Amino acid sequence: MTPVELLAVLEPTAAKLYDRHMGVAKEWFPHEYVPWSRGRDFDPERPWSPDDADFGDGEWKLPEAVRISLFVNLLTEDNLPYYTRDIHSVFGGDSAYGAWARN
Repeated sequence: MTPVELLAVLEPTAAKLYDRHMGVAKEWFPHEYVPWSRGRDFDPERPWSPDDADFGDGEWKLPEAVRISLFVNLLTEDNLPYYTRDIHSVFGGDSAYGAWARN
């Protein structure tokens, strides 16, 4: 079985899980967790380092597993246009995978 055939077999389950997720998902915005007042501009000529972060008392507030998850999400966001293009070309826009890629 090819990877595409396997994904086609899994599509009904993916559709069910996608529908469940969309039924309970709540929209959120970054400023609800990090107030606008804590934002600032960064100098593009100077690379960012952890020393630039404002951690308040000097400690990370998020557990390590959450921080790792956020970093991985940022990395995958960079390639998101390519993922959605490939998903659409293989499965089309009407599949469960197409709905997931659009949202």
